[in-house]
Amino acid sequence: MRTAVLLPGLLLGLGLGLLPATRLPAETYMLLVETTLDGEADPSPPATEGLMSALFESGQVSFDCGPYSPQADWQNLRFPEPLEIAFQGGAHYLATVRLQARTLPVEDGSPPAFAVQARFQLWKPPEGALLGEGSLELDNRTREEELPYEALLLRAGELAAGELQRFAGGR
Repeated sequence: MRTAVLLPGLLLGLGLGLLPATRLPAETYMLLVETTLDGEADPSPPATEGLMSALFESGQVSFDCGPYSPQADWQNLRFPEPLEIAFQGGAHYLATVRLQARTLPVEDGSPPAFAVQARFQLWKPPEGALLGEGSLELDNRTREEELPYEALLLRAGELAAGELQRFAGGR
């Protein structure tokens, strides 16, 4: 009877010893993403999926507001409601990402080509300190079939996530 109790404890102890001792706890990012295509709102989720996927792959946690769209002043970079939601949700950071996509001219019969400009900022809730900001540009010209619009947005999200983590201290 005594060995039956010791065996699970011994196995648990050995298992814990195999965990990396340097593993840092995950940080949490609330994401606020706005995407437009040719000046019109585009509810496509690939950019958000790219952000979430890249953050998850690096051991971070992320969430967004789902269908709710908090008030945000993208022109003046003022985000009081999203910062409050991030704080109430326990997020370490608020990541704001604005993607502006446009259709590029192509030859007749060719698949559509797109260019995406992403501007992003990382904020510290609740005070709203700006920790970093940046931008990137991508297009799928000459790669329209291998990198369609949705994949281009996904890639832009992944790249932005890497930069946002760099602003957070490289985690």
